[in-house]
Amino acid sequence: MEENYENLGGEENSEESQLNTHADIQFDSTIKGYVSEITKWGKLMAICGFIAAGFMVLAGVLLLFMGSMQAIARLFPGFGGLLGAIYIVMGVVYYFPAKYLYDFVVYARQALQFNDQESITYAFLRLKSHYRFIGIMIIVMICLYFLIFVAAFIGGMSSVIGGAGAHI
Repeated sequence: MEENYENLGGEENSEESQLNTHADIQFDSTIKGYVSEITKWGKLMAICGFIAAGFMVLAGVLLLFMGSMQAIARLFPGFGGLLGAIYIVMGVVYYFPAKYLYDFVVYARQALQFNDQESITYAFLRLKSHYRFIGIMIIVMICLYFLIFVAAFIGGMSSVIGGAGAHI
């Protein structure tokens, strides 16, 4: 089977290639098999995402309660409550990509079962939402790591400069 990828990403020069770009994409049995396998792994990953989000929220609630206990409050005042709130927020944020992935699985299976174009379109819309959310989370985390690095560098430099003056 010979495949032609000449015009991928380039200008369409012929009338025939312009007509082909408007044709609907067809799912043959091979692609349906791939999508079926993707739904199995996707379901596993979505369920693991739900479990991880649930554990984060549970850990956050426990930290909120433990943060108010006497021993922890004396050592690190307010730290348990702050950390608990961060874990709860992280759990809520991690829920959404798992939900988008699970929606993809449900609608893709429905599309394969009933040969339904609307279901497969919605499934891929949810998969797009999943990857967009993950991408935004990655960008936010990279920015946070950069800010933490800069703050640590500035803090380290100020302690070096402040420490040098104290020994003189």
